[in-house]
Amino acid sequence: MLTASFRRVQSVLDRNRALISQVNENHQSKVPDNIAKNVALISEINGNISKVLSIYSDLSVDFSEVVHQRRALQNGAGGRNGEKLESSGA
Repeated sequence: MLTASFRRVQSVLDRNRALISQVNENHQSKVPDNIAKNVALISEINGNISKVLSIYSDLSVDFSEVVHQRRALQNGAGGRNGEKLESSGA
């Protein structure tokens, strides 16, 4: 799960790197049509940043759930308020 999410993030970041490079080339060319294309490219970059944010947000929630589940298991299933279940083995 984590690996797949990090791969998705890396893919989006790689795409942004290519888009930023294209934006820079268009800007340096000073050709009006190329500069006009930058509007769409920059819009895609912004959308990709939102995708990365969303993926990281989902990862954070997933990670938090895993931590809570592991803590619950360590504290004994069915324990209340994080209390460890104790057996009465006397």
